[in-house]
Amino acid sequence: MKLSLWIATRYLWASHTHKLVKAIGLLSGMGLLLASTAMVLVLSAFNGIQDVLQTNQIIFESPLRIASQTQKTFLLPDSLVQYLNQHPFIQTWSKSVEETVFLSFKDRTTLGTLKSLDSAYLAKSQFDNVLLKGTLYSETQTETQVFVGIQVAANLGFFLSDLPLQIAILGKNVQDKQSLRKAVHKEWVFGQGIFSTQSRYDHYVLMDCASLQTWIGYRENQTELVHIQVAKKHIQSVKKDLEEFIGDVNLVVQDWQLQNPLMQSMQKAEKYMAVAILSAILFLMALALLSALGILFLEKQKDHQILYRLGLLHPKIGLIYLFLATLVTGIAGFFGTFLGIVLVYVQNTFGILRMDGGLVSFFPMQIALADIFLVLFLVLLVGFLSGLLPFLYYLRKNNKI
Repeated sequence: MKLSLWIATRYLWASHTHKLVKAIGLLSGMGLLLASTAMVLVLSAFNGIQDVLQTNQIIFESPLRIASQTQKTFLLPDSLVQYLNQHPFIQTWSKSVEETVFLSFKDRTTLGTLKSLDSAYLAKSQFDNVLLKGTLYSETQTETQVFVGIQVAANLGFFLSDLPLQIAILGKNVQDKQSLRKAVHKEWVFGQGIFSTQSRYDHYVLMDCASLQTWIGYRENQTELVHIQVAKKHIQSVKKDLEEFIGDVNLVVQDWQLQNPLMQSMQKAEKYMAVAILSAILFLMALALLSALGILFLEKQKDHQILYRLGLLHPKIGLIYLFLATLVTGIAGFFGTFLGIVLVYVQNTFGILRMDGGLVSFFPMQIALADIFLVLFLVLLVGFLSGLLPFLYYLRKNNKI
């Protein structure tokens, strides 16, 4: 086998009688190199976009959250509160309640979603990345402060005026139509900031937990969700720890996949579709490589006879072409992947592809080690299949299969 590999290496760099063999070989090698580079860039682009979306929505779609499977709200046990505060990998957490409300400012009215989150949670959740105007909660202010989504602000014509907003929210103790009017709770609040995630969450208004719980008649430990901020590398371990600690079938610990399964499935489907298209290009390049191997096979007929007479068995002679195809694709795949990594680094460092007016100033890219292995595997698979056909043909020709 070592001799077959050595001969394949000699064939790779040696000059050929037919110049067409060299030309087609170079063409297929360059095609494989560019295709593997393109695959690295495309997969890195998908990763970068997904990371930006998750970062901008991390306040609303936290890495982990606790919810009830049977009811809208649940009571948060003191033991769980203590566990969340003491877990070494949990950065911060917050209770959360969401209610659909009417918001009024001057002569305008709009519908929005009021969501409660602790100020400490916002401060540690990269909220300043999406805050267009204003500052985080001030401990010295006594008025109820809210953060207004850009879409709500646009609908109301509100841009951090000194005048307050009015929020109308329906209470929980509505018995009949006569008590409906009394159950509508109205409050005046002041805008502390305006945020934009460029998503459906721009219709949200954020405020502190205690005030919203009081307005709708919830108890102090009653909540709808518990948002938990955790580093990516600790998500699954913390999720497992929480599931074991809670031990309640009515409560579920959700990661990003469980929180928004449709969106996650669509993103994966788009990524796999791109991989399938680029893989098809790789196989087209493999046809060019197969043509070069076919011509080389015909050119080396005399060499086959000489090698056989010198004692090299037919299967090992056939292995020469299998090794040769793998060498060509392996070299092309390695340099193509390396070129892709370099281009991703250049893009992230210098921001060559700009995204003016978008979530970020330049097109984001993020390399995942699994994607690199996937690209190398697909390229080597193409090389193996390209070399397999002449290998099998040689064995059949010599009645060895």
